[in-house]
Amino acid sequence: MKEWYTVVLLLAPSLFFLFSVILFPLGFSYYVSLTNFPLAEFRVTEWVGLDNYISILTSPRFWHSMAFTGVFVIIAVSIEFFLGLGFALLFDREIIGGKVLRSLILLPMLMSPLVVSMIWKYMLHVDVGIVNYILRSFNLPAPAWLSVEPYAIISVILIDVWQWTPFMFLVLTAGLVSLPREPIEAALIDGATKYQTFRHVILPLLKPVIFVAIMLRAMDALKVFDILYITTRGGPGIATESLTYYIFNLALERRSIGLSCAAGIIAVFLVFGFFSLYLKFKPKE
Repeated sequence: MKEWYTVVLLLAPSLFFLFSVILFPLGFSYYVSLTNFPLAEFRVTEWVGLDNYISILTSPRFWHSMAFTGVFVIIAVSIEFFLGLGFALLFDREIIGGKVLRSLILLPMLMSPLVVSMIWKYMLHVDVGIVNYILRSFNLPAPAWLSVEPYAIISVILIDVWQWTPFMFLVLTAGLVSLPREPIEAALIDGATKYQTFRHVILPLLKPVIFVAIMLRAMDALKVFDILYITTRGGPGIATESLTYYIFNLALERRSIGLSCAAGIIAVFLVFGFFSLYLKFKPKE
């Protein structure tokens, strides 16, 4: 009994923190999602049950935001992974100025997303942006990058790739450094090419690190908001409206905290289901 009290006493601060920071807000959000909670009055005025959930699930705009978020995550994280892996393999050797170049590659990740978004917003400006200035110098088309649908989607993806490829580079570099060198050296001695060594030795050993890197980056990309808020405001129209931006707009445009909480709860369960499925493919260590 004495040991049991000791365990409870030691766990109490962590459990209290977990309850106050995670469980209580989640539970309160679920309660609010079942009510009419106008932003103007900021109080429960009517119990509506599942009406908010039905309204969200039958909204084409919700499914559009889900589709855009999925496309954004898949494309952005895939590009970041391949670029990060390429840089990690490139710097996994002694090269001139390697330390300086590594530091330069990591710089975008150290900047605030708001600052990054502001920089790219002005760089992609249709009239005064340096990107269009360079394109006009070569007599190439200078599109409105943030105002036309295909270019707006491409632009926000590339901004995310520019900032977060260093994260993939950092994690995969750490993974490469931690790999045992004996299997790699044995494969090279046995006559394997560099590609064969990478394909059959390095890549299998690196799978657990790749799995974690992709999962962490995907979790963060699913919450994309700041880039969209600064650059496109979800536009043109709702072309670049992510799930988090849609939830934000529900609270401000329709001025309903209840609807916004309902959309948030649905998003939590969808994301939970996605990552539960993803974890089933976790490689054996």
